[in-house]
Amino acid sequence: MRRPLTRQLVGQCPAPYFPNGEAKIRNRGRMMRFDCAYGFKLVGNRYSNCQNGRWDTSIPVCVKSGCSLLAPIESGHVLYEMNKASAFLSCFEGTELAGSRNAYCNGTHWDRPLGVCRRTGQATPTACDFETESLCGWSNDALHDFDWKRSDGTLNPRALRTGPKYDHTTMQPKAGHFMIVDSGEQLTNDTARFISPLFEPELSVGACFQFYYHMYGESVGTLKVFVKPMSADLYDLQPVFVQRGNQKNVWHEGHVEVGQQAERFQVVIEASLGMRYKSDIAIDDVSLLQGDSCRVAVEDGEEPPPAEVENVPVKIESCENRCGSSMAAVLSANDTIVHCDCHEDCVTSETCCPDYRERCVFQVAVGGSNHYYHHHHHNHCKANNVKRYYDQEHHFKAIHDVHCLHDNHEEVQFTPKA
Repeated sequence: MRRPLTRQLVGQCPAPYFPNGEAKIRNRGRMMRFDCAYGFKLVGNRYSNCQNGRWDTSIPVCVKSGCSLLAPIESGHVLYEMNKASAFLSCFEGTELAGSRNAYCNGTHWDRPLGVCRRTGQATPTACDFETESLCGWSNDALHDFDWKRSDGTLNPRALRTGPKYDHTTMQPKAGHFMIVDSGEQLTNDTARFISPLFEPELSVGACFQFYYHMYGESVGTLKVFVKPMSADLYDLQPVFVQRGNQKNVWHEGHVEVGQQAERFQVVIEASLGMRYKSDIAIDDVSLLQGDSCRVAVEDGEEPPPAEVENVPVKIESCENRCGSSMAAVLSANDTIVHCDCHEDCVTSETCCPDYRERCVFQVAVGGSNHYYHHHHHNHCKANNVKRYYDQEHHFKAIHDVHCLHDNHEEVQFTPKA
């Protein structure tokens, strides 16, 4: 196993243990970026912020295939992905997960044991309003770039958000919860997947899936729904529902036929967002229905009242050529452009522009460039200067000592020879 590459943190948050990769600290210990060594792939969030003495995301892992298959789990199904470098456990009807849902291979060994599926004698919930922290057995796909998060709509007053201010169930501020993905926490075209528990095949007879969604913001991205048989690879499936773009500041009903399944199955909800403009996607009140309940759902489906009546445009500034600057003015209801910050304190105030991390902190190339990294300059120099090379998938390729000139470190793309 490679020795973890970390730097001692000078802020409130501790330096993480991150084997087979490098955790890079910036912004006086407030922000961190993770990159895996060559041959490994990152699973989890690439970025993390230091908030109140703790990193605001789980530490990701660097995975590599090469491990033996895990022992079968009684009353559960283990799904292998990433060339068998990742294992995901789903439990059958009448059971619940105890322990870890995921395990990851480091090239030779699994990093943790999978959990077990304990018998409960209770049926798997077919409907969820997300009012309990258990999320009715729904879970995030750890292999994807960012997560669905449970929210009641409460925000920092200065935070830049276009998501709903209250849930679909109650239509009252702070009275209920929904699930949301936020464009401020990911890169262009990144995806978040939310996976249902396993449903028995008989629940697919005459079945439909009903849900409510909220998509607001310029260049908001895409919402997809898949019906996945237990043994199928999601990448081989076509979505049963697709919605793109700004759908205004209201909750909408979504409704799809499930189709009869020959084996246990799951519903997968996938969101991808744009980066240059603030945009959020939320869901609430998901239900797997059958028979007459499906027909009633279709007949009664109508557009609910707005989640919040407003005419605030959602185009947002960029940090391009603005690193270190503050928002131009206090926001007003008639602004045509939402202002945002490009200085290090915006992490605490939650007012950073969506591209702040990439343009100002880690200097990842934004847009159509083929190079992921630019030179990152400092006003001082240290004796142990290093040059780091990366391949085209952000994988850590090599480290070499270089002569100390003006840069504390230099990060460049690694291009393999043809």
